[in-house]
Amino acid sequence: MVLAVGLALTGLVAWRLEVQGRQRARAAFEGEVARLDQATLRHLEAEVDLLRAAQGLFDAGPVTAETWKTFAARFDLRGRFPGIRSLGFLQRVTNDGFDAYEMHRRRELGIPLRLEVPESGCGFYPQFMEPMVRDPQRHLVQNLFREPLRRAAITRAIETDRPSATGVLNLVGLDDPRDHQRPAVVVYLPIYRRAGTPSAPDRWNECRGVVFASILLHQVFEPLLEGYPHLALRIQDDGGGGRELFRKGRFPLGQGPFERVLQREVAHRTWTFTYHLEGGPTPFGWRREVNLFLVLGILVSLGSGALTGALLAGKRRAERLAAELRRSESSFRRLTEQAPCGILQFDGGLITYANPFARAWLGNDPATRTWRDIVHSEDLPALEREVRASAKARGEGPGTVGGEASPVSRSLEVQFRTREGLRWVALTLGSPQGHGLATFFDLTVRVAAEDARLDTERRQAEARRLESLGSLAAGLAHDFNNLLGIVLGRSDLAAEQGDPEIRQACLRAAELTRQLLAFAGSGPSPFGTLDPGSLIRRFHEERVLRLPDGVSAVLAVQPTGPVTGQVEALAEVLEELWENALEALAETGGEVRLALDPVVLDAADLKTFFHGEHLLPGPFVRLTVEDNGPGMEPDQAVRVFDPFYSTKFLGRGLGLSAAAGVVKNHGGALRVHSHPGQGTRFEVVLPERSDWETEETLPGLVQARSGRTVLVVDDEPAIRDLAQRALALVGLEVIEAPGGRRGLELLEQREDIGLLVLDMAMPDLNGAEVLRAIRGRYPGLRVILSSGYTEDHLRASLQPGDVAAFLPKPYRIGRLQELAQELLGR
Repeated sequence: MVLAVGLALTGLVAWRLEVQGRQRARAAFEGEVARLDQATLRHLEAEVDLLRAAQGLFDAGPVTAETWKTFAARFDLRGRFPGIRSLGFLQRVTNDGFDAYEMHRRRELGIPLRLEVPESGCGFYPQFMEPMVRDPQRHLVQNLFREPLRRAAITRAIETDRPSATGVLNLVGLDDPRDHQRPAVVVYLPIYRRAGTPSAPDRWNECRGVVFASILLHQVFEPLLEGYPHLALRIQDDGGGGRELFRKGRFPLGQGPFERVLQREVAHRTWTFTYHLEGGPTPFGWRREVNLFLVLGILVSLGSGALTGALLAGKRRAERLAAELRRSESSFRRLTEQAPCGILQFDGGLITYANPFARAWLGNDPATRTWRDIVHSEDLPALEREVRASAKARGEGPGTVGGEASPVSRSLEVQFRTREGLRWVALTLGSPQGHGLATFFDLTVRVAAEDARLDTERRQAEARRLESLGSLAAGLAHDFNNLLGIVLGRSDLAAEQGDPEIRQACLRAAELTRQLLAFAGSGPSPFGTLDPGSLIRRFHEERVLRLPDGVSAVLAVQPTGPVTGQVEALAEVLEELWENALEALAETGGEVRLALDPVVLDAADLKTFFHGEHLLPGPFVRLTVEDNGPGMEPDQAVRVFDPFYSTKFLGRGLGLSAAAGVVKNHGGALRVHSHPGQGTRFEVVLPERSDWETEETLPGLVQARSGRTVLVVDDEPAIRDLAQRALALVGLEVIEAPGGRRGLELLEQREDIGLLVLDMAMPDLNGAEVLRAIRGRYPGLRVILSSGYTEDHLRASLQPGDVAAFLPKPYRIGRLQELAQELLGR
């Protein structure tokens, strides 16, 4: 009887252990599946976030091949994202713009590409790609929009403005030939012409292309499975007819107790993840314990009876549970003690526990302290509301039923008082049963980065505003110069010397257009190399003799290297700053200080200068004009370089704004320091040079043409008539052409044309196009280029030898006559 009871009890306990072992094995299996599933989703989300970062790069401004390469290198694709085989951008090209885009790509890459022609209104072609494919002539010409899988994914991405993945496909151009046949997907995200998301009907019209990431799936999932040797994983694409994306391990027929099937949406695709425990539950080691108990139970039953065996088994089980409890408590303590974030336990407003991270960060021991002691007063009301809500969720406040806790967590950003002062943190309040739990992470670096981003956006907006004003000023100056040329020329023709008042008004208007061009950054280029010390000494000697009463001047010059520039232009900048200082001292008197010294500026220093954000760090020469006058308010100082702005009365000119344009054209920058009652200091920095260069000159033509007829090509009838009358006065025969196309016809018909007076801006063919057409066809033909723009503004479109002389509008007819006679040999 005792043996039978012992055997029966032994069998019953063994069966119970079998059930419990299976339950523990199932729980362990589910835990590993959950951890692996979360790791997989996090990894895929990180690769999608990389595309969002690329989208942000395009929203921030223009992207070049070099910018894209730098962006990809910063993320270390092979190290941090081994599954991404290429990261790139596909340019959307319509049928209308296909030919221009193909020619642009040929010039850009320097190889004879022949792109596939779009078939449905537009195509998508690789523009940037990291790493670059081995055979660009083969892979960069493909219109990827022709492939059905890619077309569907790109269309979904643009229509939903969300990441969209293709079905299973095979990649080409990879380093490892074995990877060509392995399953892969490509994820796309649209890029629009302007930052932000356009409305749904406008997305196709506003789309400039898509960024993409090509992902080899086995390189994504195989590293994740290395930490789970007992798990097998199979991934299928439900949207692709159940096609298999990835497999590792063996899967038996049918679904057993140790198999889990999950469906996840990945970039508009539904993927089925099947997890299976290879070898059944034995990897968790519980069956060995059951078998051992059976053997021991039978032996104990045979030796001492069923009761003794049951007692011994119960004692062993109790000890095992106690050990597991101690291990669990030790594991949790190690987790909190080694966590890389702050963990706080609180009861109402009192903090009862702080882990080592929180103690080291907050100083002393935060335990037994209150929220009021560590949270900034501005953030305290919001935190107290969240603490009360957390207490209510735990069943400690009114409105709860039966004391049941809510699993809801609350997050907010607050400022903590730390050893290093106030720092921003992301604080999360949990609501476990019986007490409050809070975790926090440092956000100071992220907040600083956000402030830096906003400052950069502000600077870019200001640069765009000034660029627009500059373009407007340059266009106005060009048209105004044409009108002034007519008035001034007519004045000279009216009398031998002309009306002095009319000429003086024209010259003042011409000076205004010169200031407009200087403000636009289109003034003369700094082709000469000069000594800034000599410039500032000569300027001081000339001005110190004409100082007003009560004003003195001080000169401080240190040895510096040379700079590149024009003496007249830089003297005008000094003159403007000098007059600004004298105006500030007009009522009170005082001292003006001129200084010159060498400085070395880094990127942070250059950002404080007007036009300085685009300069490279290095050695500079600094010119300083400083007065001890009344100074300016901060809101006045930031507008001092705006056109027509003055602190005295209504704006009266372009003085400081034109000076800023001259400095920018010299590759330099300006900065103003001013405070009420402390005077004003202007600083001009120019790149210091260590070598001397000679000015480039345009060589003349090799021989003179025999003809002595002058052809005047200009779209302004009054300008043509003025030139014809002026040249006729010195005995030259003149023919006219109203545009570039007619001028080319006359050159073809008349062999006696020896001089061409050519306007630059014309509606049919401009001056640069005419010069390209006649280049090399008419040896010895002399060309006078005339324009309302400056010579430097036109230099980029010319080649050496294209023109013999430049005649800026408005011009004196005497100067035109002199040039014509000189070039024709009279």
